[in-house]
Amino acid sequence: MIRSLYIENFVLLQSQRLTFAPGLNVITGESGAGKTIILEALTFLFGTQAHKEIFYPGTDECYVEALIELPDPRIAGLAELPFISGSGSEIIVSRKFRRAGKSECYVDNRLVTLENIKRLRPFLLESCFRTDALAVYEPEHLLSVIDCSTGEAGAELSGGVSHAYELYASLNNELELLRRNKSDLERRRDFLAFQVDEIEKSGLLGWNEEELQAEYELLANFEELTQSFQFLVEFFNQTAAVQVIGEKTRALNRLKLPSRASELLKLLESVESGCRDFASASDNFLSSVQYDRQRLAELTSLMEQLSSLQRKYGSTLSEIAAFADSTRRELQDMESGLDESALREKTLQAEKAYLTTASELSQLRLHAAEKLESLIREGLSDIGLEKSRIRFERTEKNPGRNGFDRFQLLFSANPGSELSPLHKVASFGEQSRLLLALKTALLGDGTGTILFDEVEAGLGGKILKKTVAKLCELSKAHQVIAVTHSRELASRSGLHLLVEKEAGPDSTTLKVRTLTESGREKESARLLG
Repeated sequence: MIRSLYIENFVLLQSQRLTFAPGLNVITGESGAGKTIILEALTFLFGTQAHKEIFYPGTDECYVEALIELPDPRIAGLAELPFISGSGSEIIVSRKFRRAGKSECYVDNRLVTLENIKRLRPFLLESCFRTDALAVYEPEHLLSVIDCSTGEAGAELSGGVSHAYELYASLNNELELLRRNKSDLERRRDFLAFQVDEIEKSGLLGWNEEELQAEYELLANFEELTQSFQFLVEFFNQTAAVQVIGEKTRALNRLKLPSRASELLKLLESVESGCRDFASASDNFLSSVQYDRQRLAELTSLMEQLSSLQRKYGSTLSEIAAFADSTRRELQDMESGLDESALREKTLQAEKAYLTTASELSQLRLHAAEKLESLIREGLSDIGLEKSRIRFERTEKNPGRNGFDRFQLLFSANPGSELSPLHKVASFGEQSRLLLALKTALLGDGTGTILFDEVEAGLGGKILKKTVAKLCELSKAHQVIAVTHSRELASRSGLHLLVEKEAGPDSTTLKVRTLTESGREKESARLLG
């Protein structure tokens, strides 16, 4: 419900703050006074396209702001909007537009896109007047109208359809991505398999790197190593050097030596012992090793392969082994990912589940549309369109979150005329009264405010009274703001606004007043003529 409205530099309104009431609000004034500008300001606020005549003369920027009481937040979709906090019962919506063509939109001082403002409109505002007459009959809006009449069962099915579509779309996208990238994945798989194969064929994975290195160094340097050790063994065994050291050691031991000399003697004793131990160990070593040319060739090949693998996969053999393990795991995951049969089956099952649920929702919508047609026909007969016919025509669209139903409203005002799309054959007055019949049939559908522009135009007698009665009935469940020339409708309103022009020497400005009881009596007399 619109609680208050501030309009600045909008067409002929320079600066005006208006307050509205629950129920029926009427706007009256002389013909051509600019009454509809207030309705245009409200639809501008909720996203209708601006035009170059929108600015007050001499200005380059206009601004509209409304304090709005939110409808029941449990209404499907409203609480899901990201800019509705759910913590309050009121919001402030504003839109600023500059002549350069840029809009700024805010909800509770938070900058939002114009598209988000448009998403908010179906919950808060519906209108039918000459500059905004057909929006309510757009297929997307008609679908929401029909869904509203399906009740809790429809809301539950709609949620199920949305969830099923999200799952199907996600799996289908994954399948399409797999098919598009399959050649790349296969190339990646072949490359990984080559890497694992290269490491495994090297024969290095069972080796200890230190042992491999030691055996290779032994055989690679075998001749020089054995000759050096053989010479030393022969030197110690065949010369008198060790014997001389032993004799001198024993001779010194018989002497009483100072401490410094004793330490030198101990060192000499260790030299003698070390030489004898070295000779014995070297002899054992030489007898335990044997040169193997074939084995050296094998080890040389292994060392060359190790060097090659270290440049690609890791600085040590353990790092190379870890790389091979991780690559094998990636290959296993990739093999299962490249198998599209399982994913294709899941996608088909998800599509089947979606189509089943969407078909159930479609049947529920058709049944609801038939009931709604009957209610609207009854309403039309009360307001002078008893000979008219309507039908909600269903066609199929591409599957989506809302299913695959598309509805358009067919209309015929006269017997014998074919049913045709409403926007092609219905006059503005017929469209307005059709909206009145539609909203009366859907009392309490969640829409906060409904705008009408001279819905009673051209009517009189009983039909006018019934039209006024329907507007009053509608205002019990919704806030209604109606531009009118009807004294009877104005007299039934809870709030009455009067629009007047003030002409100056260089400009014309609109002024809007909330009428008191005496003002209403005066305006009623003028409307009576």
